[in-house]
Amino acid sequence: MFRPSYLKEGPGVAKDAPEKTGAAWVGETLAREFWQLVKLNVLFLLCCLPVVTFGAARAAMARCTVNMARDVPNDVWTDFRAALRQDTVRNLLCGLAELALLWMGVMLVTADGFFPALLGMLLLCVTAAFFQNFWAIQAAIDVPTAAAARDAWLLCLLRPGMTVLGLGVNALLLIPAVLFSRFLCRMCCCSRAVCPDLPRA
Repeated sequence: MFRPSYLKEGPGVAKDAPEKTGAAWVGETLAREFWQLVKLNVLFLLCCLPVVTFGAARAAMARCTVNMARDVPNDVWTDFRAALRQDTVRNLLCGLAELALLWMGVMLVTADGFFPALLGMLLLCVTAAFFQNFWAIQAAIDVPTAAAARDAWLLCLLRPGMTVLGLGVNALLLIPAVLFSRFLCRMCCCSRAVCPDLPRA
């Protein structure tokens, strides 16, 4: 399962083939690394189960995806395990900070009232935009945490198109989860009012 696809024989790439860019490059990368990405997401979810290891798993996932984007021969299991053990304390603290901000955003969105929901959506967007750049920078280059945080903010401001695109991808995952959690909260709060005859614990 964790055997890298680079070990399989294939026709290779023509020497005079033009280098792909833009959407064509993204599609080629996704097609080439599809099963590696599936393995990577399974590893990420398993390593996130203890919650406190979210940051380390996030950093390891970023390192693997950066290698894929650079078309570097990679083995998800080996690379993920090695990255998981690097800068453990820093990654754990950054991961807990990200989880705390996301939790605050979800709580505000699921709260009653327009302004708390608006503030919660703003917090979720800013958090997602910052950390999607922060983890990629930490994986791509060896810089101090403060420098990575500064560069992450600069990327948000200087590359707004990529930031919006990244937020769109995050929204596809976050919005359904937030709406479902809001639905569950409503169902739990209203169960007594709708069914007053339910037995009490």
